[in-house]
Amino acid sequence: MKIVKVASHEQPPIDLLLLADPSPSLVEQYIQRGQKSAPAIQASVSSGLNADFRTIQINGV
Repeated sequence: MKIVKVASHEQPPIDLLLLADPSPSLVEQYIQRGQKSAPAIQASVSSGLNADFRTIQINGV
């Protein structure tokens, strides 16, 4: 598994973050000031398609 920085144009999983903190304004603040990273897990499907599965973590809030 490889930890990668999440690009600024990628949407974080807001619904999941709201489960940890139900305040939308605080979640938005965490996203703005934190460093976003995710484990990049490559998976290959039998049809030959590749998939990239990620869970985003926000650090430094």
